[in-house]
Amino acid sequence: MNDERKIVAVQRKLKTNFLVWFLILIVLAIVCFTTDFGFSRLNDALAVNMQQLLILALLGGIPGVLVWSRNRMKMLVEVSDVCLRLRRYEKYATIRQSVFFILGLLVLFMHVLTSMNGTFMLFLVVICLCMFILPTRGRLEAETHLMEPEPEFKPDSESEIFLDPESDPDSGKDSESFPEP
Repeated sequence: MNDERKIVAVQRKLKTNFLVWFLILIVLAIVCFTTDFGFSRLNDALAVNMQQLLILALLGGIPGVLVWSRNRMKMLVEVSDVCLRLRRYEKYATIRQSVFFILGLLVLFMHVLTSMNGTFMLFLVVICLCMFILPTRGRLEAETHLMEPEPEFKPDSESEIFLDPESDPDSGKDSESFPEP
């Protein structure tokens, strides 16, 4: 029962952090995409270089953090203490969320500083990918390996399917009734 409260607390904290950061990103996006800032933009050569760096950061950062967190979550099986496992999971999930939201902030920052046409689309991609890391109870239990995997279907001894007619005691047919090819 004590573990159940810890699981609920970690899940609630991660979900609250996610929703706060998500709402901050949405509000900042509305401000950035609807307001025309009065200051001059960066020169074209610098803007192109920054745009390339942003795209490289997105292409490397998103898959990189997902692979990193998957590998870290696999290592949680080795931790026997549930409290320690939940603390590590919380740390790894917070890092994963932080990378996504930092990349979202970088896209908004790029929109303000340059006249990059694709920033709105890049921002929507980051926001859509954030939905895949939404902290839920099922994800927490699956990634921390707290729930037992569902057993595969095992037929009862009465309903076994015999593929070999010789091994089926109820077939009443012997192996000689089937011609060999």
